[in-house]
Order: sequence, then C-alpha cells, then structure tokens
Amino acid sequence: MLAGANIIYGAGMLELGMTFSYRQYVADNEIIRMLSRMLAGIPTDDTHLAVDIIKEVGIGGEFLSHAHTFQNLKHNIFPDLIDREDRTTWNAMGAKTFSGKANQQAIEILENHKVAPLPCADQLTALIHDAEKEFGVIK
Repeated sequence: MLAGANIIYGAGMLELGMTFSYRQYVADNEIIRMLSRMLAGIPTDDTHLAVDIIKEVGIGGEFLSHAHTFQNLKHNIFPDLIDREDRTTWNAMGAKTFSGKANQQAIEILENHKVAPLPCADQLTALIHDAEKEFGVIK
C-alpha cells in the first residue's frame, strides 16, 4: 500500500515548501489521519469479525443497536472536515467546503489553543540562562 511508504512529509507545505499554510496543514492532517487508519488495515480477529454476533442477529436483523457495534465503533474514522451528508442536508447546514472548514479550524486553533507548560520549564530556563552566560550572550 502506498508503495511501501512509511513517512508522510510536507503537511501544510505550498510552493515546494517555500510557503506554509495553516489551512493546508489542518486539511493535510485530516487526510494523513485517514491514511494512517487505512494503513493500519482491517482487523480479522474473532472480536472484530463478530461471527457469533452475526449468527445471533440472524438474517434480516440489524447491527446498529447491538452492544458490539457501539463498543467497536470508536475504531472507525470520524472526519472533522469531510462532510458525508447528502447535498440537501449539506446546503441546509451552510454548505461549508472542505477548504472552508479547514480554514475555520486553523483560525480556532490559532485563537484558542493553549500549550501546557513543560513540567521542567524552570530547569530548561535555568539551563538556557547558564548557556547564555557561558557563551557571552548575557553578562
């Protein structure tokens, strides 16, 4: 799959890496997340194949309300940007495009994301301070 590629490079890049786009970065993240899930493959163990559940539900039965479905649904891909609605519903929800959603998510991240401080931030600051003294950056 993907000719054996095991690294995905260039998320957010435009113009051969001369420019980066936050919108493109968010869009590429969505695609990479989906590719990673796809490359993980389809599990074929007894739990995932659910042969016993298939026999239990039987012909004409439904699986959506079965506990097994709920327990294993989390393994599926739930995209943030790709819309799987029909056109009527999509239009009623504002007809937001993939690119438009990526742009909005990038803006939200830039405006609201708070980076948790490193647990050893004081030690790093002291280390940098000592190095700056040693190399004459500060007196």
